[in-house]
Amino acid sequence: CLRRLCSKHRLGATGKPEGWPIPPAAPRAIPHPNRRLRPGAYRRRPAAMASTAVCDIAAAPEPARAPPQLECAATEPSLPMAASPQRCASPMPMPASQDSGASEATVETTEAESGPEVEEPMAPLPDQPSPTQPARCEVVMRPLVRRRDKGAGQTPPDIAAAAKELRAMLPRAWRHFHGPLRGAKAAVAAATPTSAGKASGSVSAPSTGCGSGGAVTRCTAEELRGWLCHCKKKPAPRCAAVTKEEFALILHTVTQMPPLRQRLGIRFQDPTKSGTWLVNNVVGYSEKRIGPLKRSRSMVSWDHYEAAFRAKPLDGGLSVKLERVLTRKPLSAHVERRRRGHPEGPLVRESMIVTAATRCAKASDKRKRIRIQRGTCDLLPAVIFRPPSGPQQWTLIYLHGLGSSALGNYADHPHYFFDGSIALKVVVPTAPSREVSCYDTWWLKDSAGGWRLNKFLSWYDYLTDHGGVREDSIDWKSLHVVQRALHKLIHKEAAELGGRQHRVILGGKSQGCCTALDAALTFPWPLGGFIGLVGHLLSCTPVEPQGPQCQTPLHFFHEPEDEIMRWKWVSKGEKRLRDAGYLVRSRRVPDPETHSHYIGGVEGAWIRSALRRAHRALEHAGDIGASRM
Repeated sequence: CLRRLCSKHRLGATGKPEGWPIPPAAPRAIPHPNRRLRPGAYRRRPAAMASTAVCDIAAAPEPARAPPQLECAATEPSLPMAASPQRCASPMPMPASQDSGASEATVETTEAESGPEVEEPMAPLPDQPSPTQPARCEVVMRPLVRRRDKGAGQTPPDIAAAAKELRAMLPRAWRHFHGPLRGAKAAVAAATPTSAGKASGSVSAPSTGCGSGGAVTRCTAEELRGWLCHCKKKPAPRCAAVTKEEFALILHTVTQMPPLRQRLGIRFQDPTKSGTWLVNNVVGYSEKRIGPLKRSRSMVSWDHYEAAFRAKPLDGGLSVKLERVLTRKPLSAHVERRRRGHPEGPLVRESMIVTAATRCAKASDKRKRIRIQRGTCDLLPAVIFRPPSGPQQWTLIYLHGLGSSALGNYADHPHYFFDGSIALKVVVPTAPSREVSCYDTWWLKDSAGGWRLNKFLSWYDYLTDHGGVREDSIDWKSLHVVQRALHKLIHKEAAELGGRQHRVILGGKSQGCCTALDAALTFPWPLGGFIGLVGHLLSCTPVEPQGPQCQTPLHFFHEPEDEIMRWKWVSKGEKRLRDAGYLVRSRRVPDPETHSHYIGGVEGAWIRSALRRAHRALEHAGDIGASRM
């Protein structure tokens, strides 16, 4: 069976190759001559060369009973060989030899060799030629293409990933090369949700398009590369450690991408300290009463600002133009104020005890003349925000703090929840009015001239008041009533979303944060997320290891100067959640207005940022993306 032939050793006049004999090569595994090679039986050979040699080979005379032997030179045995089907009828074995100047010769294969590389049993050839019969074979001369050494050269970076990374850093690059903010640009920065608020100066609302002056800046490609190498991003951007040619290709890829959009938030008509955080102070505010109940339903609109960043190479890639375009986008939301007596009825119904727990314990003494008062937890009045068009894709149930209310604190703040990123419905219920045990000596004189114990809008009953030094004790029975009511509300909102509980998010502020977290951790199905502001985990709330909410993102926001819920003991609750395997994402961000526990406008910025993160987390998990408003 002929496997390899060398063009240097041709047959001479004696019928033997010139230069014979040749020192034999190292032993090598050769298929048996009486076995037929099937296509794909061995590994494929290297790349082919165009030249083909055809030669007649005569078998050397051998004893009558001995198999015929082929006298021919072979190529260098160290070169890799490829299997090929036999095109020669001779079953003669081929002796091997070494020759440093020889090229590799392989028998030409058929097109069927591209099949799967599976070794099959080979049947013997039916015919055996005579020793004197010449064998004719086609030999293809091909050069050996050696594999590239792994250490030779450096693998080029992923251009697409590097371009995405550079595109994400365009806002920082624009601010770096544009210089310090002045004039209108300082007003833009002051109007962002993370800035110092309205007290930074006057804010003017430019029209759609480029901002007033300085929206375009230029730098050389080398300056941009140097800034990328020395920026404080960790890990370092991969687009920094590349060659000039690769960096030019990355810049060209960035220009083909859509511009990067960054939300700048809202602007206020009165940005001074005397201005309010209400929606009627936002630029572009308008309100229209709709529906038969004009007092309870309205359409509220306001303006939201975005910046679009793009990069464009100039002068053949030697310089780069960084451009920022400010755009103004109107946002709107349906606002519904649902009070008691509404045609659609209450949100839920759950019986409760209004009397404080300490007074209930004394009610057994007939001399005290204490009457236990019962009521209904209906979570009304409530404020409901809906997307302006189409059904909602998400629902947020947000609970207020102790002493606050839905109508008084959130009916005029739709911009706290909407930024145009997702189709969101927001339900802000009101806590039931109840007596609080730690204030059972706070009596007030009513209009009839009698005395009554002061009541608070509280989600549960406090037994102690330690002033923030440590966690207060609570009446867990009063908390359990609200827990059942919230579970009913979650099922009701999930039914509007097609039974998708993982699209319902719970959240709250202060005491509402504690109540919402207790309801989330005791709910038997996974939720879409949790948003807690200046709150903590209650000691009576069960934390089940690897429970239903172990994969639910829990977002916490704390004020470093908070004296009501101090980080010293609040952090222990978060550690308890982490030890149980929950996804806790906690941030300590100072309030720009220095309100400590009683945060102001930064509450809206924290809520919107957590909503965007929950939306992205669910999209990355494979769920259907929410539609934009």
